[in-house]
Amino acid sequence: MKLETINLSVSKSGQEILRSVDVKVEAGKLIGLIGPNGAGKSTLLRVLAGLNEPSSGIVKFDNTELSKLSLKERSQKIAYLPQDKNLHWNLTVKDLVALGRHPYRRPFTPLSQADLDAVETAMSLMDISKWWNRSALKLSGGEFARVLMARALAQQPQILLADEPTAALDPAHQIRLLKLLRHSTKSGLGAVLALHDLSLAAQFCDELVMLVEGDVFMKGSAEEVLTKSALEQVYGISADIKFIDDKLTVTPLDIA
Repeated sequence: MKLETINLSVSKSGQEILRSVDVKVEAGKLIGLIGPNGAGKSTLLRVLAGLNEPSSGIVKFDNTELSKLSLKERSQKIAYLPQDKNLHWNLTVKDLVALGRHPYRRPFTPLSQADLDAVETAMSLMDISKWWNRSALKLSGGEFARVLMARALAQQPQILLADEPTAALDPAHQIRLLKLLRHSTKSGLGAVLALHDLSLAAQFCDELVMLVEGDVFMKGSAEEVLTKSALEQVYGISADIKFIDDKLTVTPLDIA
């Protein structure tokens, strides 16, 4: 199982946002999408999710063009967690997480036992079971982010696409989430995460894809991508890069 782009380009209002991008996520892989603000990370995730159409190139799920899959088929295979996390209805946490089961249910039917099991498992994984009947509107930003990730996990996707999933989380829950996704990939999930914390990306991701102004500047292992030269060229920073307890860490020091 794999989701990939082939020579993908995206333009909007005459401006190229992505150019000739080739990326691939396979079962068992956790891909970190990195790069400065405006690099095209969010656009790429939306195209991979089938929410934005490419101007040219192809998005394929296995051997089928993504556009040829029905909305239900896409929703059963791919979960997408956007950067913008808003709620417009007063739902309980359980009901919000249960929305992840929509691709498997007929309209207006109650949750099946399989649905309830998936919801309970997802809530347990995100350590939110105690909020079962709590109003989602009363959650903090970090709590709400955990609930939305539980909704994505309840969807039981083959591919998870998440735009800055750790942004609102405290350090402990950032690590908990990435450990969970790392474990999930070992069980067959494929995932692409847009991340700004380069040390977390280095620690947990199998491969990093570095975008700059719509182009893939570099991709490979953390050691290959997170070099002093690359960080200076791409982010305009000097950084201390070293191993601590066999984990690659990146500490920005100054503007280059």
